[in-house]
Amino acid sequence: KVKVIVGGAPLTEEYARQIGADAYGRDAVEGVNICKKWVSKK
Repeated sequence: KVKVIVGGAPLTEEYARQIGADAYGRDAVEGVNICKKWVSKK
């Protein structure tokens, strides 16, 4: 399964939920941290 992460200034966490994204990051650093968690779980 492909994971989808969205975020940054143009999007909100609520919108991420509405479109079915697996995660939302406020900025690139948060996005990288989310991806690191995903990778470490495998």
